Amino acid sequence: MVMLVCTSLIANSQNEMKPFRFYVSPSIHIGFFSPDEVNTYIENALSSYELTFGTTDLIMNYNVGLGFGFRFFNLAELQTVTEYSIAPKSFVVTNGDNMSFTFSKFTAGLMANFMIPLTSNERKTSAIIGAGILYHNMSFEDYKATKIAPRFQAGISLNNNKFNPQILISYDMAKADDNGFELDYSGIRIGANLNF
Repeated sequence: MVMLVCTSLIANSQNEMKPFRFYVSPSIHIGFFSPDEVNTYIENALSSYELTFGTTDLIMNYNVGLGFGFRFFNLAELQTVTEYSIAPKSFVVTNGDNMSFTFSKFTAGLMANFMIPLTSNERKTSAIIGAGILYHNMSFEDYKATKIAPRFQAGISLNNNKFNPQILISYDMAKADDNGFELDYSGIRIGANLNF
């Protein structure tokens, strides 16, 4: 009997709505973009070689990050963002030196998300709609540029109040230039925030 009462109390405490929660949020995303001037630069650098397979264009980038979250009543949250993105490209050149290019980006900023419960138990599954302002520091070859720009995102939050993965699709507007050379990291990202 005592064991049954204790189990019931623990279950009730776990289901009780908490007004505030802090969590650590590692993240991993894959991005899709089309940096026209960067791609033209790579194409020109390889113009004297014959490409036998694939394309010279950068079309994908890879993102890893670490942030912190502050959630209020499981209905709204603020997330800090610190991310590193990289888009590498390597070429094997016959009778010449192999060539490689890297377009990278460091990002930091703040996102605000609103949670829309999709189940009767609102701590379990919610839709996410969010936006924020981010600082981007982009680099390619000898070109560097910075930009403060928005990010918009939407997705699903699977919340059990301990481990809370969020599956997200987001859009970055990150375009700047260095002496007329355009560095454009704008594009769509798909991935997950793994909140602990």
